[in-house]
Amino acid sequence: MRNILVLMSTYNGEKYLKEQIDSILAQKNVEVTIRVRDDESTDGTIRILEEYQKCGKLNWYSSTNMGPAKSFLDLVYNAPLKYDYYAFCDQDDYWKEDKLYKAIERLEHFDDKPALYHCELEIVDENLEHIKMTRNCNKTKFIDQTLMVFYIPGCTMVFNNCLMRKIQERKPEFDLITMHDCWLYYICLGIGGKIISDKNAYIQYRQHGNNVIGAKRISIRKKNPNDMPAKRFPTSEDD
Repeated sequence: MRNILVLMSTYNGEKYLKEQIDSILAQKNVEVTIRVRDDESTDGTIRILEEYQKCGKLNWYSSTNMGPAKSFLDLVYNAPLKYDYYAFCDQDDYWKEDKLYKAIERLEHFDDKPALYHCELEIVDENLEHIKMTRNCNKTKFIDQTLMVFYIPGCTMVFNNCLMRKIQERKPEFDLITMHDCWLYYICLGIGGKIISDKNAYIQYRQHGNNVIGAKRISIRKKNPNDMPAKRFPTSEDD
């Protein structure tokens, strides 16, 4: 059974955190380890992390508040290189039980070269009720376009040990990196790595009023004023 390290950054995420962690622990046909960096939460997040750590279900650490991009980069550059695969995880989504296994099925054919997998998203409301599906994979076929506009949410990414080793060979100035997922994607492209797009969705991508990143980045094009904005990235435009 392949092993995978899930990297999660938390910040005041107590409302949905347990549901997300439980969905990771419920992943099938993979050996999962969860490593969390807390970005100086002031709510009940640390209490929740302590509960899971005491049960041996994750390990976590905290440091000064760095914001999401630097927090995830800190996780990347401090990750042990003993795992077959790695994945990013938001604190407020919900993973279907075969999310990681479906990624590994596609990645294992490229273990000898850097490879990055991503899938589509099911966008849901705070109660996990369906809103719409994304179509990001249709956009990543054109390299020149993906260099100009970034379409791939980090929470869908799973990547192999070979790519992680390449990433860790050179540590950038964190202030120069807009987001951790953009950095990883562009490095994979730049070194000739394999980008694997899956048109299926294995994650419920929660939209709510307290999203840390999403609403600030790029929203879904709305068909009418009552449509809900996206948590992040252009996702389900009708091309």
